[in-house]
Amino acid sequence: PGKIDAIKGFEWGTNISEEGKSEGFTHCFLLTFEDEAGRDAYLPHPEHKAFGKVLGPFLEKVCVMDYIATE
Repeated sequence: PGKIDAIKGFEWGTNISEEGKSEGFTHCFLLTFEDEAGRDAYLPHPEHKAFGKVLGPFLEKVCVMDYIATE
């Protein structure tokens, strides 16, 4: 996150749910952006691509969701 200005918040953790509904997913990364333009700047960013290359060999599958928080 310190390398990409568009990232306003970053959290990550491992799955601890006992419900058995994670469909094999073990880790979650939550990134927060000011707006869609920030997200759009992040996607092609070289540091994002480098992070993907580090994780890639360890990933069987990936789930990506973009949403706008509602109150």
